[in-house]
Amino acid sequence: MSKAKVYFRLRTNKGTKPQQIYLVYRFGQNEKLLYPTGLTCRPQFWADSTSRPRDITENTSKDIVINKLNELQTKVERHILAEKAAGHIITKDKLRDFLNKTAAPEKPARKSDFLDFLADFAATAATRLNPATGRVIVPGAVVAYKVLNEQIQGFAEQKKRNYTFGDIDIQFYTDFVEYLQGKQYATNTIGRFVKLLKVVLNEATAAGLNTNLAYKSRKFKAIKEAAENVYLTPAELGQIAALSLETTPELDRVRDLFLIAANTGLRYSDFTQLTPANIKQTATGTNIVLTQKKTGGRVVIPANKTFLRIWGKYAGKLPQAPGNTKKFNDTLVKIGRLAGIDTPTIKHITKGGQKQVINGPKCEFISAHTARRSFATNLYLSGFPALSIMKLTGHKSENAFLSYIKVSEEQHAELLRKHWEKIAAENEQ
Repeated sequence: MSKAKVYFRLRTNKGTKPQQIYLVYRFGQNEKLLYPTGLTCRPQFWADSTSRPRDITENTSKDIVINKLNELQTKVERHILAEKAAGHIITKDKLRDFLNKTAAPEKPARKSDFLDFLADFAATAATRLNPATGRVIVPGAVVAYKVLNEQIQGFAEQKKRNYTFGDIDIQFYTDFVEYLQGKQYATNTIGRFVKLLKVVLNEATAAGLNTNLAYKSRKFKAIKEAAENVYLTPAELGQIAALSLETTPELDRVRDLFLIAANTGLRYSDFTQLTPANIKQTATGTNIVLTQKKTGGRVVIPANKTFLRIWGKYAGKLPQAPGNTKKFNDTLVKIGRLAGIDTPTIKHITKGGQKQVINGPKCEFISAHTARRSFATNLYLSGFPALSIMKLTGHKSENAFLSYIKVSEEQHAELLRKHWEKIAAENEQ
């Protein structure tokens, strides 16, 4: 008995955006069924030879997609073989009906109201694909959706209302923001909650569960204020690198991971997952090549001496970060204090709708993300082109990048002074 001719293909092999994966069954030389699986894959990650995503490190969602495709192919092939064994003729319409009944893409269960859908979304976030990247939602975002669910469920209890999709309007937005301010959340944290809420509502709208588009109003916005986050100068990074931490292995490991990030510009979710597969040798040196977990964008970063020294120290297998980002950040504060990074620092932040001023030594404001910000800011101050730095960090717009780096008015003035001096020197030659 011959095996059923079932395989998969992309809607198109062109472009960089995730493409729909279709199940294909050929009935003869000129007739075939194309059936959408509901799964996606970027063309650069797809292998026509296996009709599956490529088994490469950068393709982090490959295992989930491959398993689902294998299950679907097995189910279809068994059905076709069983029908043939029973003497039934397989037609395109009959096979499509079978797929519609038993193997159609899973759709979100219809919920009676918004709160149930939100709870279901938060509970299944780890298995969902980010519609913007076609990749599995990163762990940090999974946690964020769970926290969003907890906040909205608590808000509903306080209001004693069982919110439906029809209730999510400007008044809901205003009341929810006030609720979060009452819990002393910072403005940018509230903005992130609103941004995540819009993702959930977009999903519900796409699934046909929500027809209320009030959340698309300009007034239903993710509020934001300019963050006054610190960066470390090359000298301060040198102070951290010079610390003798052999007797405190945990501090030593965190210090090394922080320096890896400060010399590559990688996010916490990326530098904690580096493997030898990300290290590529070229004719001119060593590059770090990876696909960013948060955005799905590909970056290529030259490995400098500090990176290669630490990479060699651990024989190409970097140590695991301790527990979670909070523990990592708490350890960084200790390291910064030991390194004498104690410049008096003032930070302005809005919490609970009220402006606050926080004073302290600079070390108390260091976090994992300080490394990435330091990488970008120090390169910019050295005169390296902003557009080239964006290619290294993965920033999509120049406005977003320029608001990200930490450069004062005086530093901008100094950059211009050096530019004029360079031009004057060239004209004298």
